[in-house]
Amino acid sequence: MRRAFAGLLTAGAVAASVGALAPSAGAAGNALELASPLRSEGFNVVGAGWPDGNHAAFKQGLIDANARYGARNADGSWSYGTLEPVEATTNANLLDAADDFSTKIVYEAQMFLRAGEPETLWVQNPDGSKSTIAEWELADPFAPAADQRTARYSGRSADGRTLYVNASTGLLDAPDSSDHLYRWHDGELSPVELGDTRPDEFACKNAVIGGSYNPYVSQGQEGVSDDGETIVAALPYCFDSNSVEHPPELYAWNADGDAVLLNRPYAGAPAAGAEFRGLSADGGTVFFTSAGKLTADDDNGFLDLFAVDTTTGAVTRLSGGSADRSGIGSTIVAAGGGAVWFASPRPVDGQGTSGRGNLFRWTPQGGAKLLLQTPSPNDLNFQTSFISGASELSYDGTAMALVSTADLTPDASGSQKIYRIDASGAIDCVSCRPDGRAVGGGTRLTPPPASNGVYYGVPSISADGSKIVFETSDALVPQDQNGRFDAYLWQGGESTLLSTGTQPADANAAGISLDGGTAYFSSFGALLPNTRDTFSKLYAVRLGATPPPQGPAPCADDACQGPGTPVPVTPNPASESFEGSGNVIPALVRSFAPTWPGKSALGALARRGTLVLTVTGSDAGTVGATVQARIGGAWVQVGSASKTMAKGRVKLTLKLSRKARKQLAAGRSLRIRVTVRAARVAGQRSATFTLRGTRTAKAERVVRR
Repeated sequence: MRRAFAGLLTAGAVAASVGALAPSAGAAGNALELASPLRSEGFNVVGAGWPDGNHAAFKQGLIDANARYGARNADGSWSYGTLEPVEATTNANLLDAADDFSTKIVYEAQMFLRAGEPETLWVQNPDGSKSTIAEWELADPFAPAADQRTARYSGRSADGRTLYVNASTGLLDAPDSSDHLYRWHDGELSPVELGDTRPDEFACKNAVIGGSYNPYVSQGQEGVSDDGETIVAALPYCFDSNSVEHPPELYAWNADGDAVLLNRPYAGAPAAGAEFRGLSADGGTVFFTSAGKLTADDDNGFLDLFAVDTTTGAVTRLSGGSADRSGIGSTIVAAGGGAVWFASPRPVDGQGTSGRGNLFRWTPQGGAKLLLQTPSPNDLNFQTSFISGASELSYDGTAMALVSTADLTPDASGSQKIYRIDASGAIDCVSCRPDGRAVGGGTRLTPPPASNGVYYGVPSISADGSKIVFETSDALVPQDQNGRFDAYLWQGGESTLLSTGTQPADANAAGISLDGGTAYFSSFGALLPNTRDTFSKLYAVRLGATPPPQGPAPCADDACQGPGTPVPVTPNPASESFEGSGNVIPALVRSFAPTWPGKSALGALARRGTLVLTVTGSDAGTVGATVQARIGGAWVQVGSASKTMAKGRVKLTLKLSRKARKQLAAGRSLRIRVTVRAARVAGQRSATFTLRGTRTAKAERVVRR
């Protein structure tokens, strides 16, 4: 998952006092914070928290022309701002933002959809400047698809420095791409060429990141690796002008320009389509389904689940041996890439029963393992839904929040329920009523928030699977007395209220941070001392936190709604225009960048077993790095180091383990992965290299991430 906040807020931000922290009325021991502005300006807030737990993206009403966002200060208060003001006839949509929110991707759309009017795709950079990626005139919606001149954002790296865009031929300031796919990196545009052999027609050549199938999107399964160097792109199913059918083609492409067709048929087998299901965070493994024969042992003729190593091109069928007539249903890949959960109406590796909903968990170490069986395959639905919300898998792949109508536990009855299933197959009913009464019709995980069809990566389950945020109209605790939707938290076998349970209007869950420390919900009513208007606001709940002392006394009457004083924008990225008690206090290491070694440094590493890695960053804080090596078919940690960054720069000395050095000394190659993390930054930076043994004294960089 993958999606936090530095950089300048522009002149749309204003100053005002923020509601003091207070315990949540719904859960003792939690601290409630106002994550949206104090003044709702007569509209309800629509938005969600960010997975880092310290930021939020929202609008004040659906007709709000400028996207807004908030950042948590070090003192626990929140600061707010808007994007650069847009024209009166346009609407700024915050499509996405970097994991640390330093870069923001914006689509400036026509509010009234008038053909011939301008539209823009642009980036707000960490220093507050604006980089325009594309400008075009809104096309006649009834014109042929090939005549539409548009640009569409398709995905990004964790730091937001690399974006991918679909665009019409001749629209961008870059050489044309035959696939209509482009890469934007630090302001420079370049075409992505997949090198396919399909007809040169719009319908066949319009490549899409990830593909037409909408996979699990809540934790970053869009088809772009964390470093932005590897993508998975699909060319859709189409008929050419000669009525020849062309099944979908799925490619892995890296920034060096190399492209690999993932669903290439096994020798002599006919071509078959493929649907993207997931990409590991490091870009090393792609998961997809196909009914084609892609491996020698695939003779069942059914839809199967495959994994491809993007470095070696090796294809592995994950869904059973040649004797199985399996057919894969829904699939969810852990964003970290370490586990895949999938459903099958047929046995896999001799496990399961035909005609049932068989739920499997696959890992590289243990293969496919049957976790449970449901009465019907329809009971295992992982698809994204704006009505029920998708089932979700934790980032580490150890637990799933499953949305199902089946009664899977003794206390389960009624309609749609939410279950937690762990890697051992143990099941808890998250949304069941403690009195044993049947669950009503209103229980759901939060559907992934979206802006113009692009999903924010806000999960409903923590990265380790220990906490789940959901909403239900059922009263699961005595305090819930309003008969409306309320936000709940499940943890340790117990569901507790996040919202009050007493407001005469719905309160909606709005996600949880990856570390499980912060949950979000929106609610009507004045839930904090300084909040006076009755419009919906977005709140952050610090789970298990002790509230700090109360803030200033509440303002009186109209003073709460009065205009604030604009805060001047400064050129310092650590300061933000805001609505709060002062400039944003710099967080620890909000952004950082390693300087990856070149061939000379890698050669020295292969000979001496030591690497000095330089990391630059925004602020003081702890920076750490680990080295993993591919030994015996598995990734094994072979080195680590950490150090405090004092003045925006630190050098880490990484020493390879004796086992790794021994393999190099024997003249064998060693594939290593270097990963760098920093304090209070949700994302990570990683790079993969191949070291040649010291007998050849050569080192070759294979993939940079």
